[in-house]
Amino acid sequence: MTRKFNFVLLSLLIFTLLLFPSIVMAGIGSITKGSGARYFRTKGEKRWVAAETGKDINEGDRVKTGKDGRMEIHLQDGSKFSIGNNTEMEITRFLLEKDKRNATVFLAHGKLRAMVAKFLGKTNMKVRTPTAVAGVKGTDFIVLNEGKANVFFGNEGNVEVKGKDKEAVPLIPDTMTENTQGHTPIEPV
Repeated sequence: MTRKFNFVLLSLLIFTLLLFPSIVMAGIGSITKGSGARYFRTKGEKRWVAAETGKDINEGDRVKTGKDGRMEIHLQDGSKFSIGNNTEMEITRFLLEKDKRNATVFLAHGKLRAMVAKFLGKTNMKVRTPTAVAGVKGTDFIVLNEGKANVFFGNEGNVEVKGKDKEAVPLIPDTMTENTQGHTPIEPV
């Protein structure tokens, strides 16, 4: 009788986990701080809702802030994103495995400070804007995007910044570069 009960209980547990994977799978990150007007949109949804502290973030989700809004997102790998006012951002892709990290963040417009955690495995992490791409490894940098213009500030580590023409410029700590649509970023100063 006990064996049959354990089998039924185990079968029910497996069925539940297969049917509702979100029970065991937390998001790829969460909103850890915030103030002012903050919004969240689940992948595939059209409606924005209030972005509450503690809200799980998943691949494809978007966040945005109003004119007085700010928020911070922590990811599973220890990376943090500080998002300024009047900003819209999407975590397009995030894959974290034992020896590999692959992530893409799309900054539609606004201000983002990316504090990317150091990682021992292979890393392919990018921050895209409508007109540029920054390839990063364990580093800390800031990107400002408004329309067709970007400004990147290097704080720590190295960042490769590319325009649409795929020619990259290296951004090292205490330097900045900028680009506009269709142009290679200027030499960092």
